Formats: sequence, C-alpha cells, structure tokens
Amino acid sequence: MRFFCLFFWIVLTGCRGHYLSIAREPVGPEFLASTFVRAPDPMRKKTMEGTRLFVSYRLPFSLDPQEHKIVLEVLFKDFSVQKWIFEMKFRSGVESVTFVDEEFRERRGILGYRAVLVNQKAVVIDERKSSFMPPLKK
Repeated sequence: MRFFCLFFWIVLTGCRGHYLSIAREPVGPEFLASTFVRAPDPMRKKTMEGTRLFVSYRLPFSLDPQEHKIVLEVLFKDFSVQKWIFEMKFRSGVESVTFVDEEFRERRGILGYRAVLVNQKAVVIDERKSSFMPPLKK
C-alpha cells in the first residue's frame, strides 16, 4: 500500500501543469438560465447564435496574482483581431468573453484565439491557443 501511494504521489506531483486553459462554447437560446429553470422568457423565442470563450487560470504560490495579467487575443473570420487584458486579483478564477447576434454575424465567427499569462515585464509565463492561431504582430 505504501508503494502504491508513493507511486501515485510521484506521478501526480512530478509534472508541471499549465496555469491557463481555454474552453470554447456555442451560445444559443438553450444556454439561457431561464431554460434550465423553465421560466417564461421572450429571449428563448429569439433566434440567437454566438460563441463564448472561457479562460480559466490557476497560479501556484510562487507567483503573485497582482504581478500578472492575462492577454486574450481573438482572430475572427473576417481577419480582424480583438485583444482583452484581464488583471488578476486571485490565484484562480475564470474570465469569459461572449460574442452573440450582430457582433458574431458581422465578424462571421471566431477563427482562432490565444491566451497568454504575462508578468509586469511582459515575460510570457504560459500560453494556450487554438490549433489555428497564426503569430500576430505586436
């Protein structure tokens, strides 16, 4: 039993994990809160389309959250780029960006995205990106 516990402790603590993760989720009327509680809502009858990006982060104790920020770059299918900077207040959390209806249609959807964890000196600590995200000019 000791060997078993020691083996799993070594395996689970031996690798450095990533501090960032990105999830992409479609947005439609079925994702409204009123759908889950079965409340009447005129928005459910409306045709709604879009997408939502979730950037979750978890910092180790060796990194101070006040000295780091997350830079999110989104490349749209019309080849426009939008950039957000999220200041971090806690060691873990989730930031989200939603594109629905007109904004989503005029940009024709998301082509790629990148989230970068940087410190105050703009040194990249961690980076997560979609499979199609070309290098962008600074």
